[in-house]
Amino acid sequence: MKQKFSDFLNLNLIDLVRGLVMTVLGAAVSTIYTALQEGGVDWDTIWKVALASGLSYLIKNFFTPVPDTVVVDSKKSDVEYK
Repeated sequence: MKQKFSDFLNLNLIDLVRGLVMTVLGAAVSTIYTALQEGGVDWDTIWKVALASGLSYLIKNFFTPVPDTVVVDSKKSDVEYK
């Protein structure tokens, strides 16, 4: 399995798709939490949490350098970054 990393200070399409997934998951968790705590849904808070979670993921990927090598152990399914 080949892992594709975006270059330092760049984002690729996979980063954007994963950021969108983080946005949706952030909204879902916020919706569930709000519904359980308050008995209703506060859409203003939910979109803010969703936007913050998606942007934070993209910012993290933007500033993360690419590892020199990636070693995948197929027996343990662990990935080691060097």
